[in-house]
Amino acid sequence: MAVQAAGLHRHNQRGISGDPETGADAIVLSGGYANEEDYGELIVYVGERGIDRETGEHVADQQLNDGNLALVKSFTDGLPVRVIRGRTRRTRHPSAWTPASGYRYDGLFRVESFWEERPSHGFRIYRFRLVAHAASPPAPIASGPARIETSIQRIVRSSALARRVKEQRNHVCQFCGSIVVLPGGLRYSEAAHIRPLGRPHDGPDTTDNIVCLCPTCHVRLDAGALYIDSTGYGCDALTSERVTAQPIAGVGQEHAAYHRQLCGVD
Repeated sequence: MAVQAAGLHRHNQRGISGDPETGADAIVLSGGYANEEDYGELIVYVGERGIDRETGEHVADQQLNDGNLALVKSFTDGLPVRVIRGRTRRTRHPSAWTPASGYRYDGLFRVESFWEERPSHGFRIYRFRLVAHAASPPAPIASGPARIETSIQRIVRSSALARRVKEQRNHVCQFCGSIVVLPGGLRYSEAAHIRPLGRPHDGPDTTDNIVCLCPTCHVRLDAGALYIDSTGYGCDALTSERVTAQPIAGVGQEHAAYHRQLCGVD
């Protein structure tokens, strides 16, 4: 209620503040979900609902509506999201960034990606990867007078690999076949990782995990609207139809299979 009164969050019960029309403006991270991960400037957040408030156990599938869809809107529109960290009596996985008591505003984050999963409990959840706008995370919280030494591991993408893949494909999108031409006749394309880099996916930065895409297909691949089927063809997840005339060359099928799971296809 204090966070709501401060104007940082619209609700005093729900974890996600916002709506599907305007996006999510804030989330509360308080360790209530077993699959949440908090690394300071990187958060893997679990969507709302599908959980028993008393026991904290999953009892139903989460749905892509309400607050969950609001976070998707923040992803598609690039809207910043306030992150509020809190420690509650049901906090399962306190991290170095969990406050000892109450709730703390920890700055603006952006939704980098989202996907669905079915963990061991069998119920569908939605997970959102959020990255801090600031260059450094909030200071870790130590219990007592002792200090906690922490280190942040950043993903360093190999620009040489990305450039090689794009040049090999002559900057032609491997899904839709389009070519983006800039003034001066320069071609533009983007290198997209099939299995995402970084936690919790830990995809490799290798050529068999990279495809050359136009900006539109890159966004659709990351959002799970495009995938590569078991025979290598590019497909539309919304229609289940093939969108490529031939299998996409050079793709590691283990990476494509992992991405299909994120899309909810397999």
